[in-house]
Amino acid sequence: MNILSLSFPRCGANWLKYIVETIKSDCEYTKIHRLPLYQQAAVPSHDKKKIIVIVRDYKECIPRHMTVDKHRLGVVIEAMRKMRGLTATQNPLSYIHPLAVYDKWLEKNRLLIYYEDLMTGPEKQIKRIGAFVEADTSEFIDSYESHRLTSLKSYSDPQTKGEKLKFHRTIFSRKESFYIDDMFLRSEKCKQYKKYLMRYKESWIGKIAFNLGNKLLDFDKRTSLK
Repeated sequence: MNILSLSFPRCGANWLKYIVETIKSDCEYTKIHRLPLYQQAAVPSHDKKKIIVIVRDYKECIPRHMTVDKHRLGVVIEAMRKMRGLTATQNPLSYIHPLAVYDKWLEKNRLLIYYEDLMTGPEKQIKRIGAFVEADTSEFIDSYESHRLTSLKSYSDPQTKGEKLKFHRTIFSRKESFYIDDMFLRSEKCKQYKKYLMRYKESWIGKIAFNLGNKLLDFDKRTSLK
């Protein structure tokens, strides 16, 4: 069985690969998670290749390709506004490319996995993966913790160990977080965003409260100057 995995870097592709290759040892597994490969690789026949797309909160994986330095982050945020001067991994819109491929794929040969669901409800998601690749998952599920720890050994410095789902996004201010949501919604990929990624969008109530708080702060500043 030929299996193609598509993802943006830092979405959990290595953990997915470990799961699939463990429960389906005789499969031919190809992992693609670098933007240039999407442009170079020929799309295989839908009836011969199965694809698994794994996605993660974009505010968790995108910061890993920027920097923790706030000054540099400000430069990247400004470049995002102008949509120029970005590398392949810095451009957040490249995050949606795997979903654009998934959207066009033959339905019976595609599977979408959310990293957060895989980490918080592993048994259900591993069974979904097993059914998709036609493999028994009972042994893997029974020894889940052992497999998880074995997989972590492949990382030199695992920062979250799959235990913290909201960690890297703290690099963004609330204003930057809202802006990134809006950028996706205004992009040419808004169809895929609305279809698959709305779970990651900041709540409209939170945005209204944030904007209202800023207006009240500005009002207080103006009145204090009088």
